[in-house]
Amino acid sequence: KLTASTTFESGKIENLISHTPCACNMHSQVNAHFIIDFQKVSIAPTKYSLRHTDSRDTECLRNCKLEASKDGQTWVLMRDHKDDQSIAAKSQAFTWDINDPKKEFYRYFKLEQTGNNSANSTYLNLAGCEFYGAIRFFQ
Repeated sequence: KLTASTTFESGKIENLISHTPCACNMHSQVNAHFIIDFQKVSIAPTKYSLRHTDSRDTECLRNCKLEASKDGQTWVLMRDHKDDQSIAAKSQAFTWDINDPKKEFYRYFKLEQTGNNSANSTYLNLAGCEFYGAIRFFQ
């Protein structure tokens, strides 16, 4: 299940986790974010990937944080990006390590833009988000 803090200029919410490049641009909003609820599984993440929209080379994500939660209420910081230049072109993807020393399992993941993008605006433009690690199915 996906939820987003704002509506979409192009694309739709499902495009945030697309497996293929597509256009997905959220409307401008300070601290724009989306939450993935895996519902029937929890993940002990070791890495995650993000892919920029295929509609433009600009407005690439630079400042954001990835948080995880077991209950959707209490969040644990997994990674904090400050002026991260890893993504710089349309449809470009990048994979980062997650160093969770406790190796906990989480059901919810939230990606929040915490500052301006590469065009100095607050549009959150992503068309792909993947997690890697161990999976635990709920009974």
